[in-house]
Amino acid sequence: MFAAWRAAAEPVTLTAVFPRGLRREVVQIRDLGMASTTLNRDPARLRHIVLGADGQETVNVWLDEGGRLMKVEIPSRRLTAERLAGR
Repeated sequence: MFAAWRAAAEPVTLTAVFPRGLRREVVQIRDLGMASTTLNRDPARLRHIVLGADGQETVNVWLDEGGRLMKVEIPSRRLTAERLAGR
């Protein structure tokens, strides 16, 4: 979530800390702007942020217009977490 606040239209590099794995990695983050997706099986238009590192899996983060985290996707793991409607 904190990384999403640093996202810009051009890729930005930052260091991510993974406490459970006791490691740090350099990742790139990019703001793709408003995009269509689904949220709780309904169509939604949200801000799309992409995080990734060389040779690592990509993470898609979706924010509403207020910057609130609405959805996280890790396509390589077929994993999606979404905020429940009205919360």
